[in-house]
Amino acid sequence: MISIGLILAFLFVFLHLRRETQFYIFSIIVFYPFTFGKLKSIPNLLIMEWLVPIFFLMMINDLNPVNKINVNRVKISYKGLEIFIIALIILFIWTMHSYLINEILVETGGGGGILRYYYKILINILTFFTVIMFLVQYHEDFDLEKWLKFLIIISILLGITRIITFFLHVNIPLLVGTFKYNPRALKSFGGVAFRIGGLSTVTEVGLGALFALNYLTGKNRIYLIMLFFIFVFMSGGRTLLVGFTTALIIYSFFFFKRNILYLTFIGGLALILIFIFAPEQFIEGQLNRITAFKGGVQQQSKERYIAWMIHYKNFLKNPFWGKGVAPYTEYIYVKYKSSLELVRSMLSYGGGHGSYISILGTFGLGGILYLLTMTLGGIILAFRKVKLYMEEEPFLSALAIFGLINLVIKSIYYITAFNGIGDTSLFFVVGIIASIKAIENKNLLEYTFGYEQNEEVDK
Repeated sequence: MISIGLILAFLFVFLHLRRETQFYIFSIIVFYPFTFGKLKSIPNLLIMEWLVPIFFLMMINDLNPVNKINVNRVKISYKGLEIFIIALIILFIWTMHSYLINEILVETGGGGGILRYYYKILINILTFFTVIMFLVQYHEDFDLEKWLKFLIIISILLGITRIITFFLHVNIPLLVGTFKYNPRALKSFGGVAFRIGGLSTVTEVGLGALFALNYLTGKNRIYLIMLFFIFVFMSGGRTLLVGFTTALIIYSFFFFKRNILYLTFIGGLALILIFIFAPEQFIEGQLNRITAFKGGVQQQSKERYIAWMIHYKNFLKNPFWGKGVAPYTEYIYVKYKSSLELVRSMLSYGGGHGSYISILGTFGLGGILYLLTMTLGGIILAFRKVKLYMEEEPFLSALAIFGLINLVIKSIYYITAFNGIGDTSLFFVVGIIASIKAIENKNLLEYTFGYEQNEEVDK
């Protein structure tokens, strides 16, 4: 239980910080599920849930100050970003349709929990625009290198702490979500295997920031890259491994080909260290787990396979709108009660354990169109901006590298994780990438306006 006083104290301190420092805090609470605990009937109220709308309003006020006159107001042009705006409009319309059908016309019994779910979708959309508004206004004075170092340090500290607390069977204070996921060790992989939740987020954020920082400073931090290799191995995540590897290959092959052998060496060295210091049973079990793709989902996870098939059936029943955000109450045939609860949790509200199939069942064609636009569209735009600015604009190129690495890992990890509408960090990352185009538009407007002014003076 938390008090309103604690939230107010945090907010008081936050409001008196510099804008750049506020953005640091905003970044961390979006990427990591920090909470002060339960607030009345709301379990684990995330800091993000109440701070995002506040920071959004602050950015709106910075653009159009209500208490100042005769100020040079920054104009934001979204030209070239229409595809993302349309995707968010689709998400909003499908969300409103779901609310109308499931909560007004037909009461599904979701209660306060489902209203919170709708609220989080709104928070996600606000996050996208908040990032753009901040970077367009403050990019000239923003210390990108310092921000990237901040993300790396926080990610590494949380990664190391997560591994330690996992084996001590305790939770990290103030963190929830996957950071509280503590399953028992599995002994069906020829040894003892672990699935350590939270390390996927640590890898996405930290690795993207690290490669952007390496580019920005011209230094390769071998020991940190090696540490993220270890995080991936310790996580036990198979799609995370594929996403991690794919991101490194894409970035290295297209932009730093010499890095392929370099990264192979670092990965090999990380494995050597693991083989030297880790117990033999753990090495065998963990290695077998993260490389176990045989048989696909049907053999790897029967519960997930059943849920995916039902999501697909829900899509076929209503391919345009999907079933909407609602509890799943229909009969499910499974052998064990524990499996029944797991499958039902993957189907209720927006689903889970697979973003692409979940969004297809929840929001139909509109949902999958929105999600593919955000992920693939974001990757394509980031790739183009890295290629365009690598030799001439380090700031914009570093932003694009951060977004590219993060989004490639995320887009592949989504095959087996999340539900397509609950990951606020997706909107933050795509907002980072979109802000590059918005900054271009701002610079073009300033150049054109300045040119026309000078032309008038000459006359």
